[in-house]
Amino acid sequence: MEISSLHIENFRSFQKSEFNFSPSYNIITGKNSTGKTTILESIYLASSGKSFITSHLLNCVSFNKQYFFISLIFQDSLRGKNINILIGNGKKEIQLNHKKTKGFFEIIGMLPVIFLNYKVVDIIKGSPEKRRNFLNHWLIFTDPTYYSELSNYYTLLYQRNALLKNMDISRELLSILSNKIIPVGRVIQQKRKEAVSSLNDIVQKNFYKISGKNVKIEFIYNSSPTEKLLKNGMENAEIQRKRTLFGPHLDELEILMDGIRVREFSSLGEAYSIAFAMRFAEKESIKGKRGEEPILLMDDFFSDLDETRRENVLRMTEDGQIFLTTLNLNIIPKDVLDKAKIISL
Repeated sequence: MEISSLHIENFRSFQKSEFNFSPSYNIITGKNSTGKTTILESIYLASSGKSFITSHLLNCVSFNKQYFFISLIFQDSLRGKNINILIGNGKKEIQLNHKKTKGFFEIIGMLPVIFLNYKVVDIIKGSPEKRRNFLNHWLIFTDPTYYSELSNYYTLLYQRNALLKNMDISRELLSILSNKIIPVGRVIQQKRKEAVSSLNDIVQKNFYKISGKNVKIEFIYNSSPTEKLLKNGMENAEIQRKRTLFGPHLDELEILMDGIRVREFSSLGEAYSIAFAMRFAEKESIKGKRGEEPILLMDDFFSDLDETRRENVLRMTEDGQIFLTTLNLNIIPKDVLDKAKIISL
């Protein structure tokens, strides 16, 4: 997988810019507020349909402009492809190979991208939602039906929660929605469980490569079974609380290091190392399933790792296309600089 070029218009600080990339390292450097992260954000948006900065895509439109436009050309193992995205007031158009699509759902999963920055530690220290998002992102790029199943689940969940908030609730309709959402939730949870079962050995190996420490890392997937929605008395409890009380939206991924919960008791350095180890496990899994390397986006992660961990992480990025942002080229190893394309802003 390789991105060859990117064209952006009216996207944050960029009015109209064109970039061509190397199939190996692409190092984006410049002072603060010059747009280093913005380039990564535009690539991520073309991959996932989302920004890692804002939940409202209109916030990406440059000041006093009406729209933004992204055009990205990439090559997978079969052929070259083009994604065009136009977002503006009252208009959203997504094209694949210059043909209009029905929406982001037609392109999501096509361009596997893994984003790493200082917030990667939230996978370990953050809320359960962060770990569910990790699993979702991983499965979207390794399972061709997962995204549609997940979208279907959240559509049903939205409808069910809206009904539970209605003062004049129809128990018959609630039962219908329960019977619809249960099999969808069961499929999602089974796929998550299978993915988690492969994590232990890979993450433990990656953790050793990053930190040099030989520890036992375990992942425990605690699902919130949707079958409980049909349990006697559950409807009354949900009507009282006005929300769906069981399902994949409440699952938790527990992480242990030598039997100790890392969310509460790991150091920040350990948490970063485990989080990076998990992301690189995701990278290996995507390559194994698709037969091609995902693209790595690494946003100024150097400041959050000591020199040893930083160099160890970089050694794990040698395959595939990598985008790095940095304020200071001097902290990047010479062997990486020698084979990198430098983009100065």
